[in-house]
Amino acid sequence: MNVCSGNHELWWDFTAYKARLGQIMPYQQSGSSNPLYYSFNIGSLFHFVAFNTETAIDTADVDPTQITWLNNDLSTPESKNARWRIAYAHRPMYCANNEKAQCTDFPVILQEQTEDIFQQFDIPLVLTGHEHNVRPTFFFARCVCLTRS
Repeated sequence: MNVCSGNHELWWDFTAYKARLGQIMPYQQSGSSNPLYYSFNIGSLFHFVAFNTETAIDTADVDPTQITWLNNDLSTPESKNARWRIAYAHRPMYCANNEKAQCTDFPVILQEQTEDIFQQFDIPLVLTGHEHNVRPTFFFARCVCLTRS
């Protein structure tokens, strides 16, 4: 079981998450200094990257230390040689609800911080949650639909 933190874990600086789950996440093996973000491989087929989109004040952010780690991780042979590279986090980069902060403001922050990295390293799938609904989409980048097939 490999999980990522969400907004419900932010209380007390993610202490409960780190105590219960953080130490079993493979963060040190992936060169991360923080159990809130890490990567792992399943054979040579999949490279999964869990990244943290949460802050202690319940907003969206991917901090600069994590951005540096993300670039380094996706540059490794383990990542580059995987057939599929998949990222996952809690808050969405795109969503269709009408709540301004959750589906307009916060996704833009995450798009600006991570989307170029995911394009650069050819990450075809980013899985997110938070909005408690499922919405299939086409390939998007910079708010533009890249393909409909």
